[in-house]
Amino acid sequence: IKPNKISLYSDSTIVLAWLKMEPSKLKTFVANRVSIIQTNTDANMWNHVSTNENPADIISRGTLPSELANLDMWWHGPQFLMTLKYETPVQPNTNEISEIPDLKSTQTKCFLSNTTLML
Repeated sequence: IKPNKISLYSDSTIVLAWLKMEPSKLKTFVANRVSIIQTNTDANMWNHVSTNENPADIISRGTLPSELANLDMWWHGPQFLMTLKYETPVQPNTNEISEIPDLKSTQTKCFLSNTTLML
């Protein structure tokens, strides 16, 4: 079976911003990973999922393993994935992130030469 559409999710707006960038602008560790992701996926596949809709965050909020049996989101994912007509949640504007970590520092160099012709 070939899927009609593949959607990928991250709860990190920073990661989503990295995925829209040229890896050469990022520090080596991050650039290597971003490059692999960009090679194997399309930028349009990536979406943001809020922490409240992210099943992976349930455990980090202090939920006990014994409570997982009764948590629908743990077993089936966020509600927006359960609808027959799938709609991507509203996406944050990653261009508005004021400081993106792990960017390479950039230097601008300018050479100025002023010559006078003496006759």
